[in-house]
Formats: sequence, C-alpha cells, structure tokens
Amino acid sequence: MIDYVTGAFLFNNFNILLSYYTAFCCLIIYMHHIEMKRNLIILRWSILAGSIYFLGIAIVHLLDSKIPGLFIYFALPSNPYQDRITSFLAFGWSVFFFTAFKNPIQNIHLIKAILIAGAFAISILCIINLSSDINILSDSKNIKIIWLETSLLFFYWVWLIVFYILTKKELK
Repeated sequence: MIDYVTGAFLFNNFNILLSYYTAFCCLIIYMHHIEMKRNLIILRWSILAGSIYFLGIAIVHLLDSKIPGLFIYFALPSNPYQDRITSFLAFGWSVFFFTAFKNPIQNIHLIKAILIAGAFAISILCIINLSSDINILSDSKNIKIIWLETSLLFFYWVWLIVFYILTKKELK
C-alpha cells in the first residue's frame, strides 16, 4: 500500500513538474517569438516612416517649397524642372518603401536593394556637400544644416540596416 501511494505521489509530482517544464518552454518560445516580432515590427514601421518621408519630399519638390529636411539643398537656387525630376524620383522611393512595408518578410530582397541604393545616395550627398560649388553658393550656417540632414539620413540608414540584419537572422 505504501509503495502504491508513494508511486502515485511521485507520478503526480512528475506530471506537475512536466507541466511546469512544458509551460516554461512554451514561455521561452513565446518570448523569443515576441522578440522576433519586435524587431520585425520596428523594421516595418521604420520603413513606413521612410515612405512617408519620401512622399513629403515628393510633394515639397512638386510645390517648389524649400522646407529644410524635405528639401535638402534648400539654400541653393534650383529650376522648376529639377524640382519636378526630384519629385518623381522621391515618389518612386516612397513607393518602394511602401511596398517593402506591406510585407517585409516577403519583400526582404527589396529592403536589401533599398539599403544598397541608400548607401549610394548618401555617398553622393556627401560628395555634393564637399564640393566647392556648395560652399560658394551657400553660407556656412546652411552648409551645417545640409550636413545635419545628410547625417540624419545616414543614421536612419544605419537604423534600417540594424533591424534588417536582426530580422533576417530571426527568419532563419
């Protein structure tokens, strides 16, 4: 009788321990899933922010409104046709970003292409900012604002790269 009671006691405790262990494992898996979703969510909303930003650039250039932040070379003279070209190119960037936002997992290669193109664009902005033409046409205060805008784009690009890498790792 004692063996039967002891066996039942051990069996019930083993089931309880197994239940706790299972719940603990499920919690760890769920927390990992939340962590994975968190990086994906941050990447997704960061991409949407980029889409909205480039849409703002497109609108500002189309309306010929020289707003710092949306019109990077606001202190320099430009022709209306140049602004319209910039407008439709920025609209294209906005569409690419929005397409990536819709389903980042399915469009992971589009995000990679956006990051590669972004590296090239930021490099060209730096080359333009270092050119003597900019320094002649604008005062030093405006040059600092232009560099600030370029730096913010660079940090946004790095932010996207970090969350792209974290999301891609978690998808494997």
